[in-house]
Amino acid sequence: MNSLHIMAGSLVVLGCFYTGSWAFFKTHSVDFIAAQHQAHAEQRRRAPASCTLDTLLNFTSDAAAATQKYQVQGWSHPETWGTWTDGAVAELAMRLTPAPSGPLRLMTRIQSAMTHRQQPIQEIEILANDTIIGHAFFRAGDPPLDLNSLIPATALNNEGMLRLVFRIAHPSSPKALGMSEDPRQLGILVHQIRISAVAVDAPS
Repeated sequence: MNSLHIMAGSLVVLGCFYTGSWAFFKTHSVDFIAAQHQAHAEQRRRAPASCTLDTLLNFTSDAAAATQKYQVQGWSHPETWGTWTDGAVAELAMRLTPAPSGPLRLMTRIQSAMTHRQQPIQEIEILANDTIIGHAFFRAGDPPLDLNSLIPATALNNEGMLRLVFRIAHPSSPKALGMSEDPRQLGILVHQIRISAVAVDAPS
């Protein structure tokens, strides 16, 4: 009888071990983590954080906590000079307050861009709510750029929801290029962003 009790107890412990191991590996698997990231991205798209017009958003490591809540996908960790895009698409989502009644101006300060011998020019395209509002090229050694883009009123809605997408034409991994051990697919290094209202002259 004692042997049966010991065997039964061992089976229970073993079953708990396998159940716990399965749960651990499931919650730490690449697929599970990717699904979690996707769920967070969808949540930020559906219910984006509020952003007051004319607020300067810093993507540097000492101030990025205030901007990470707008990051949906395609952003790396903040560094001293800003945050790199990671992949072919980087997305921000926010709800502007007050809700704009006219066109807006987007200022994007780009500190640097990923270029190399095989790809000496980096190209980006910026979209606001699926409307193309900006296009820029970067070459190796170019200084930081303040890219000003006009967001037309037709691209906005009454609720102030704004989705900004940065399309990177040639993201590259320093590790794949033999430059360092950095595996990220780098595109541009974003330092600051500001969204402000555009003054519209009253009709005479």
